[in-house]
Amino acid sequence: MDLQLNKHIFIPNDLQKILTNFKGKTISDIQEFYKNKYDNFINEYFELLKNNELIYFTNDVEQFPSIDLIYKSPSHITNVFIDFSKKLKIKKIIDILNNISCKAVSLSFTEKISLCEIKKVLSYFKETGFIHIEMYINWQFALEEVKPLFHNETRLQQVIMFMCDENMHYLLPNGMNRIIVYSKNKMNISTKSSRSLSVSFPLYIESQKHHTYFNRKLYIGKNGEIKNALECKDNFGFIQSIKDVEGLKSIISKSEFQKYWFVHKEICNICKDCEFRHMCVDNRLPYKNTNGTWYFKPNCPYNPYICKWEGEEGYVLVEECGNYTRETGFVPDKKKIRKLNKQIWGE
Repeated sequence: MDLQLNKHIFIPNDLQKILTNFKGKTISDIQEFYKNKYDNFINEYFELLKNNELIYFTNDVEQFPSIDLIYKSPSHITNVFIDFSKKLKIKKIIDILNNISCKAVSLSFTEKISLCEIKKVLSYFKETGFIHIEMYINWQFALEEVKPLFHNETRLQQVIMFMCDENMHYLLPNGMNRIIVYSKNKMNISTKSSRSLSVSFPLYIESQKHHTYFNRKLYIGKNGEIKNALECKDNFGFIQSIKDVEGLKSIISKSEFQKYWFVHKEICNICKDCEFRHMCVDNRLPYKNTNGTWYFKPNCPYNPYICKWEGEEGYVLVEECGNYTRETGFVPDKKKIRKLNKQIWGE
């Protein structure tokens, strides 16, 4: 993963082992260790890294200490999803969220509302610390009607409209990837595919010890119900009953509210074996095995044991790559996996 250019490349497993096991060693050390074994490959491996601007050569390694992988955030809640309703006191909600340093908000409009009312909602974000706003609308406005929303609010990043007449993407000129999307489909905010993977330094750091979807997330429903996320079952009260910021803090600080925050991919069955685990934002609810590991249902559309996405030629369900019980979690069957990979990829 290139955390500066926000991209990833695939490398051979042997190169991964070299980068891991020979940290702090010289190229000469590596060549000497693998003498007569990988003579033809060592130079090719480092040429691959050099061509992708992932390495450069130096004799002064002390100037390059390891990255601090401890996740830190000044925000009690980093992002909130609000299922908008006219009966909610939206300005009061935004003020409370601003006082806990929330930075990102997703607004879902499923009941009819005019563009004038949407503009009024956006006006409540003026003089707040929010830096990212996105909107999901379950019907269609004309493109020329939507564009002015972006002119009046520079933090607005995307407007996605569902149940439209056609599929269309409109990227605003000089808009820093600000986008208007029309979709024929029903509203489905979280879909997982190879296109949904994201490489970024903040996500990588957070993923080390936290669940990148549930961590410091808040959901406020149409009736004011407070949850960790839309997918969660537990309701922790109603926003109408919250008088001030301390009232909300008392809810989000509960261990039960935060129970999914620390379920990171390294302790989740199958995910811990996936090469995409540090660039994946996954909205599936985790469930705990009796051995302390976690699992998800339904299955992810990617099978990491054969490097195939659902729908690709050669794809098989992950169940064919191992065995699962609540007591042991998922145990990969190496013999089956080798056989499958030989069938799919050859020697």
